[in-house]
Order: sequence, then structure tokens, then C-alpha cells
Amino acid sequence: MRTFKYILIIKLTVFYISLIHAESWELNVNIENIYNTSTPGDWITLGTCDGCNDNFQYSEDEFDTPDGPIDYTDLQFTNYNWIGTIDSNGIVCEYAHFASDRKAVHPPSDLLVWNITGVCADAVEETTQTAQLNWVVDSLDQDYEIYIYVGEEGVNMRYTTGVNISCDEMGSNYELIDGEWITTTNIKILMGGCASTGLQTFYWDADGDGLGSNIFGEYCNGFQPDGWVYNNDDVDDEIYCESNNFDSCWTCDGGNSQMDCNEVCAPSTPIGEVQIDEGLIYGAFIDECGICSEGSTGHIANSDQDCNGDCYGTAFIDDCNICSEGNSGNTENSDQDCAGICFGDGFYDACNVCNGYNLSCLDQIFGYGPTDFYAQLNTDLNQVDLTWNYNNIHPEVIGYRIWDYSNDIYNLIEQIDSTSLFTFTINEATSETYCINVFDQYDNESEKLCTQSSEFDNFIFEFNDGSGSYLMSFPYLS
Repeated sequence: MRTFKYILIIKLTVFYISLIHAESWELNVNIENIYNTSTPGDWITLGTCDGCNDNFQYSEDEFDTPDGPIDYTDLQFTNYNWIGTIDSNGIVCEYAHFASDRKAVHPPSDLLVWNITGVCADAVEETTQTAQLNWVVDSLDQDYEIYIYVGEEGVNMRYTTGVNISCDEMGSNYELIDGEWITTTNIKILMGGCASTGLQTFYWDADGDGLGSNIFGEYCNGFQPDGWVYNNDDVDDEIYCESNNFDSCWTCDGGNSQMDCNEVCAPSTPIGEVQIDEGLIYGAFIDECGICSEGSTGHIANSDQDCNGDCYGTAFIDDCNICSEGNSGNTENSDQDCAGICFGDGFYDACNVCNGYNLSCLDQIFGYGPTDFYAQLNTDLNQVDLTWNYNNIHPEVIGYRIWDYSNDIYNLIEQIDSTSLFTFTINEATSETYCINVFDQYDNESEKLCTQSSEFDNFIFEFNDGSGSYLMSFPYLS
């Protein structure tokens, strides 16, 4: 039994309506399986015409016929970038595959590209998996180059009449990038421009730093539009950065200089803008104790210092609001007086009582007071000479007070602010009875010791008039 291989032959018949640059022409591509006539083929039409549009225009660009129940090899033009566009009649393009694709008339220096895809019939897929493209170019103006590319291999359609392709090479690759469909196909027909050298892939450089993004396009080398470069190395095509080196705040060559110690970036940086929206606060810094503080840290700067400025020290504010202990040199609450009042004037008296004014120990301070108190009357000089003794004088006693006593009233004659005197003279004496006592710094007084003036010797006795006791002197006649 003889086995036959079925080879699908695709005939591309070129009908040139005119050889003049400004006029229209068409190319029909027919698909036939010459070894198996029961497997139908397909055809597509490409060309240029006056008034035609390079983009989608209904009627000049006809949608591909949907697959039917019959197994056949399908060919089509593929333009995913047309989906969603609206032509001059308001018709929206909803499909990517077309049976015809006509473009505007261009001079030979412009490059026109038709992307071709297809699907082999099942009978071909199951047998040879190979197709042959055939064409004849005999009347196209010599100013136009026309090449067919299968992958990277280009064939001059003027001097070659066919090329073999596999069914796998009839597919397409497409990707949605930034809202735009980018399509690449293995089979292309190029006319004009750089058809002989083929297209080169270029990448869009939005920020102008010489580094391209992942948005790509195919152009003739040397004729790519402004803004398209040979590489797609840019890690961020929205920020100009020739070094392509971004720090953690996403600033070019920033070296994290705009990031605080809590890894929060300045609001002016791309990452900082995001962190602000997340509620983070920029501005943390290393305080004097080496702790990252403020910003979003939750740590108050220098809160690890004591009141004396020592990190992790033990000084503290006492009850008088004074920094004390630790290395401060101050003793806790040393500014309180004996009554516990800060900066008060309370004091301990001679009795060791706070604010006692010596009242609790006057007997100890004054003792028995002055003794041997005499008033010697000198009638010739009309004066009285007072004398007395005072032993074991307490330091709190600061002086004497001399009084006269008449009509039951004590009248101060003199205050002596010294305890070193033991005599005092009263000139022009008018009283017969004189008294003496001592006083301290708080104006406390001892009991008065009294005597009656006499020209002679005196004796001392106690006289009580019912209101108190006092001492008086009377003349003693010998």
C-alpha cells in the first residue's frame, strides 16, 4: 500500500493594480492543499488605496469569517491593538482577526507591515504539519522592497517564489501592557522602508534616561521614533536615573539619605508617599542615648536620660521640683525646711523644735535669770546705779531690759543688747522701784527681778500683791 504525504501549499497571488507610488494595489493570499483537494483553504487580501486608513476602518478592513463545521486551514491578519478603537463611522472594533487589511498609500521610504497568523487544518496537523507559501511578484515598482519574514529569516518576494513553514510558525504572541495590546507574529510581510533588513525591537523610554521599559515596538533600525531605545533595562521608567540604582526610598542614587532611623522615607519620595497613606510619620532620629526616637517609633527623644542628662541615670525630680541624687550633686528634698515646705523659712530652735521659738525650753535658756540685783541711789547726782549678777548665761540670751515700776505699771527704761554688762546708771531717777529681766532672739522674756532704790544697804524679799510675785528692795537701817 502506497503512503502519500499531504503537503499544504499556500499560494500568494499578487495582483498589482498600479505601479505608481500614489496609486492603489492589492495582494490576495490563497491557501490550497494540492495533495488533498478535500481539505479547503482560505484567502486574505492586503493592499493600499487612496483614502484608506492605516488603523481600523470598517469595510476596508473586513473581519475574518468565523470557523465553520468544515475542517480547513485558516489565514488571517492579526491586529490586537485595534480592539476597542472606533473608526470614522463610529464602528467599534471588537475582534483582532481580519480577512482584509488595507492601508493608506505611502512612499517607498515608509515601512508597511502586515502581521499574518493562521491555523492548519486538522488533516495537515495530523500528517505533514508543513505548509508552503507561494507568490509571484513581477510588476511592483522597483522602488518598493517587499519581503516575507518567517521568524528572523527574510525572503525577497521579487526573486523567490515560495517558502516552507510549519504549522507552529503560524501562531502569534500578544501581551496587554499598560492597557495596550502588543502583538508579535512569526509571519510578516514588509513593504518599503527597511523591508530587506527587517524590523528591530525597541523599547519605550518614558523618562529619557536611555533605559527602556517593557513596552516594546518594532521599527526599522535608525528610523525608530524619538523616545524608543534598544534596551528594556529600566527598573522604573517614570523616574530619570541613568545609573538605574534606586535606594529603599526609591530615589535615584539616594543612598537612603532620605530615610529616617525607623526606615520611614521622606514624604517627597515615592515610598514616602505610600507610607504617609499608611499613617507612618517621617522624622525619627537617633537621640543622645543612641535610641531611634520620635517619628513613628513611639519613643520620646532622650526619654532614657534622667533629669541630670545622664542616659539611664538614677537622678530624679524631688518634691521641690529639684533634680536630685544620681550625679546631680543634690540630696533629695534638701530644699525643704523642717516643716516640709519647699524653700520655706522653717527652722529648729534651741529646743530642737521646728518653729518652736524656744518656747518649750525657756527654763533651760533663762535659768534663774539675773541675781543680786541692787539699785543704789545717789542723791548728790540724782541718779540710780543698778548692779546685778548673771551666771551660766545661755547663748540664746542676747540682752537685758531695765524697767521702772510705779502705779502697778512696768515701763521700759532701756534695752541692753549685750549680756556682758552687769551695771547700768539711770540719770534723773524718778522711781523708787526698778526691775530687770533677760530676752532671747525671739523676744521671749524671763520673769522680772525687782528691787527698791536705797541710799544704804539693801535686802531682798518677796512681795505678793495677788497678781503675781516680784522682788523689791527696801532700805536696811543698821
